Amino acid sequence: MKFHNIRKAPLPEEYDPQRRNRKVYLAFAAYGAASFAICGESLLVLIAIHFGFGDTFCSVLGAFLYLSYLVLPAGYYLAAGIGVARSIAFQTMITVLGSCLMLLAVLVFPQSGRTAGILLTAGTVLFFFAKSSGSAMLLPLQANISDDRNRPRMLGKIAACSNIAALLTTLAIALILHLFESSWSYPVLLGGGSLLGMLSALSILKIREPPVLRKIAGYPVLQQILLGWREPIIRKQLALGCYLNLSLIMLIPVEMLMVKQGMGLTDAQVTTLWAVKVTASIAGAPVWSFLTQRFGSSKVCAGAILLIPLLCLFWGLTPLPQLENLVFLPFLTSGVMIVFYSNSLLDFFMKSVKSYKQQGGALLVVVITGGVAGLLGIGLNALLFEILEKFLAIQENTQEFYRRVSLKTYFGKTA
Repeated sequence: MKFHNIRKAPLPEEYDPQRRNRKVYLAFAAYGAASFAICGESLLVLIAIHFGFGDTFCSVLGAFLYLSYLVLPAGYYLAAGIGVARSIAFQTMITVLGSCLMLLAVLVFPQSGRTAGILLTAGTVLFFFAKSSGSAMLLPLQANISDDRNRPRMLGKIAACSNIAALLTTLAIALILHLFESSWSYPVLLGGGSLLGMLSALSILKIREPPVLRKIAGYPVLQQILLGWREPIIRKQLALGCYLNLSLIMLIPVEMLMVKQGMGLTDAQVTTLWAVKVTASIAGAPVWSFLTQRFGSSKVCAGAILLIPLLCLFWGLTPLPQLENLVFLPFLTSGVMIVFYSNSLLDFFMKSVKSYKQQGGALLVVVITGGVAGLLGIGLNALLFEILEKFLAIQENTQEFYRRVSLKTYFGKTA
């Protein structure tokens, strides 16, 4: 008689019903990351620059991502009403509608720049706002399709699939823009992003969600937020989070404008630099784990924050001949920096805030730090660029203008 090693054999699906859900979620995450890489922040600003929208307009586009966190609580109400999987799929389809409006903006730009600007702004708002509200129930969903035994492996796979999908998509964008230097490249790319978004929505609908998720979504949001507000450590993190998000809102558009407008790089070269940033984020995750275990998350976060003024000094003070050879360094640094400080803040939050206050506290931190920083970022970016374009751009070369923008934005002074 032949005996099988039952302990080492994987459980059949009927004994581990969530295994199928985990596979479905991986497909949803990969399609969503690829769609965001096309229709999200970097390519969006590049499109605005390529079609000649003003620097002020380009500078405020990235702030909509953070402003969209204000609508995060809407995801809870929608999930409580129609179910988690359906609500995420519905909001993902709204992101597809947003990307279609971006595509339409590119097509109508030759006929009407004003109409194109309105469509691009509307598409950006729809895309980012639906993306944020759709993410409200992702963590509870992940927790309920896994257990303590397989959750770490599942989270690792989700991170790996999302990062690899984003990196491969970014490299594909760079290759397409290099091979086909035409205005038609952008409608094709945005159409591909819309298709990937639809595949992501269809994937999440295949999940057999546990009934408890709708109950979790129905918990009173306001009570959870007030519970988190009573925690002093959360209020301190609110101030820190607003500062960091505002710094990123004001840094990323200037990076893109500097390499595109100030240095005259091609769209393919700019996208390749963004791929360097994504690669740095992926490689920085294990480095962050090592440093955190050795020094603690608070010290690692402090070190990451110090990189922000160093990046500004690099952009403002590096001579153009050296900048052309070292332009990859700030993108490499910012990719590592974002992973370091975001993971450190999350680790510190989970260690310092009591478990029963974490859901409301996390919602409060995301909504306040994202929403407040988004509002301030839109206002400050627009104001600074209007002032600098009026008083500094006259009879100055382009690089000198953007060097002054960088210094004025982050240090309150000009070169």
